[in-house]
Amino acid sequence: MKNNKIVLSIVVSSLLFSQSYALPSGGKFTHGTSGTINVNGNTMNITGNKVNSVIQWGGGFNIAKGETVNFGQGKTNQNYLNIAYGTKSSTIDGLLNATGNNVYLINPNGVVIGKSGTINANKFGVSTSSIDSKAMQEFADRSTFESPVFSPKFTANKGNVINMGNIKANDVLIIGNEVGNVGADGVGNFNLQDNGKVQFVGDKVKVNVGSIKNANSIIVSAQTAATLGQSTTDVYKNNTNNLDSRVQAQNYNGSTNYLQTIQMTKKPL
Repeated sequence: MKNNKIVLSIVVSSLLFSQSYALPSGGKFTHGTSGTINVNGNTMNITGNKVNSVIQWGGGFNIAKGETVNFGQGKTNQNYLNIAYGTKSSTIDGLLNATGNNVYLINPNGVVIGKSGTINANKFGVSTSSIDSKAMQEFADRSTFESPVFSPKFTANKGNVINMGNIKANDVLIIGNEVGNVGADGVGNFNLQDNGKVQFVGDKVKVNVGSIKNANSIIVSAQTAATLGQSTTDVYKNNTNNLDSRVQAQNYNGSTNYLQTIQMTKKPL
């Protein structure tokens, strides 16, 4: 457990050290989508004109503590695909509010949701996998609210995704190199609505199951290793008994075979 804390401490520290704090900048609606991006002090309001919006952020996507980014502004059943460009990871220490809407954030350099960061959305997806213009166009051309944005498959990348804040949504999808809801100084929380689903996909996945509330299912898909902690039941035995009845452990390509390198503990990671 000590090694897990050390590794994630290094990951989080490196991400935060390289980050400058500001509202998302350089945003443009692309691929035939349109809308408005307005800033009033520490608040940014984003509203798309169609069901699906593609927004490319040339200056990166960050939300500092005390800042708020609102998606939809009274509208619901909209999808917002955000692509952050540059060489730095994204840090969310403020409020991302998208009640009734789906928000997706892609940054190959990594994403950290800080201890003061809060996400409110119908569905929240974050990925460090790259996305090409063709995939963006396919997303923009869809006309339905519930269409998937990207498949939960791990692809080689350097970016890590760490949640130390609070995510409230019906469904959550997190894809990265190292993925976890644990940090050097605390545990990130997930508050799922309507018995939703949370899925972690990565090379190495570290999850505190006890911090995930109201989830109908928790899917852990890892290429190399997965570590689950803070549970209320027994550890795995012979790689067949779930640590938590909600948990499904898979290898990274979706096979039903259980990971041979999975580690379990009743203690927080």
